[in-house]
Amino acid sequence: MCKIEERKNCIVIIFDDEYFDFAKNCLASFSNYPDHPVINVFYHGENRDIMRFIDDLNRVERVTIELDIPKYANLNLGHIGSPMIYGRYIIWSSIFDSYDNVLYMDCDSLVLKPFPELFKKEDFFAVYDNARKPLFNESAYQNDEFLSKTFEDNIPHDLVNNLMINSGVLLIPRKYRTELNFSLINWLSDRYSPFIEHSDQSIITIWCYLKNIRISCDYQYNYMVDRINRSGFGNVKLEDAKILHFSYWKPKKNLEELFRKSSSFMLLKDLIRNNSDFLKY
Repeated sequence: MCKIEERKNCIVIIFDDEYFDFAKNCLASFSNYPDHPVINVFYHGENRDIMRFIDDLNRVERVTIELDIPKYANLNLGHIGSPMIYGRYIIWSSIFDSYDNVLYMDCDSLVLKPFPELFKKEDFFAVYDNARKPLFNESAYQNDEFLSKTFEDNIPHDLVNNLMINSGVLLIPRKYRTELNFSLINWLSDRYSPFIEHSDQSIITIWCYLKNIRISCDYQYNYMVDRINRSGFGNVKLEDAKILHFSYWKPKKNLEELFRKSSSFMLLKDLIRNNSDFLKY
C-alpha cells in the first residue's frame, strides 16, 4: 500500500519596521506549536538586525518580494493608515503554488496552542469580525456611482455588512489561489476603494460573498482581544483560544484600559505576559 504524502502547508507573516516588536513576539510564540509548518516571513524594510533575527529562527524562511506599496498607498487605507495592510493579497498569488494550504496571520498575534487541525480544512477560512461596524462608509449610500456598481455586481449592502470578516487570520487552500481570484481581489480594491470603511478587510469580505464562502465564528483561531466583552463572542472561552489577536487594543498603547473593562483580565494579562515581552511586571 502506498503511503499518502503529507500535505505541504505554510504560514505567512508580513511586517515592516513599525510592526517588528509585534512580529518578534509573534514568531517567538510559535514555541507553543513546535511542529508548526514552515513560516514564510515577508519583511518590508532594510534593517539588517531584523533580517538577522529572522534568519536565525528555526523553521522560518525570509522571503524577498517586491510589494507594490505605491499602488497600495493610493487605495483606501482605512483606520490603520498603512499601505502594508494590502500586502496580504500576495497569499492569493502564484508565489505559494508549491503549498496546499497557506495560513496568513497578522503579526500582532500570539500563538497560544498548536492548531494542526486548521490545515486540514478544504475551504477558505476566516472568522466573523463581530465589530458592529459597516463594510462601506456612510457617504457611499448617497453616492450614485457606488449604488450603480453594487447593483451591477449584485452586492446587497446589508447582507454583506452583517458578514464582515476579520482579516487577521486567513486560511487559503490551493483551489482559491488562482490568477483569476488574484485579479478579482485587486480589481475589487480599485473598484470599491472610495467607498469601503475597513480597507482590505472590506474587500476580502466582498470577495468571500461573491465566492459564496461561509464565514466562521470559530474564534479560537482568531481570538480578538477587543471583542472579549462583546455579546455573541462567548462561544469560545479565552482559555480555549489558540491564536490571540491584538485587534485594536495594542500592548504599550491602550491594553490596560481593556484589562480594566474585561472580566477575564487576569487570564488575559497572564497569557500576554507568558508569551511576549510586551508586559513586564
